[in-house]
Amino acid sequence: MCTHESMAKVQTYRYSQMNLINQQFLFLIFIKSFRQGKKREKKKELWGDFGGGEVYKSMKL
Repeated sequence: MCTHESMAKVQTYRYSQMNLINQQFLFLIFIKSFRQGKKREKKKELWGDFGGGEVYKSMKL
């Protein structure tokens, strides 16, 4: 029972770490596209369609 519980804790920790990395990743993309301005407007729109979950899924694959 104890080992199973600790495994679940580790998985939860790993997921939260990935989520944090994912948020930073999205933030960096936003900053980059914002700085590049109108030139990259189409790209920014494309990224805007994605939720965090979608990006996370595509990164995982």
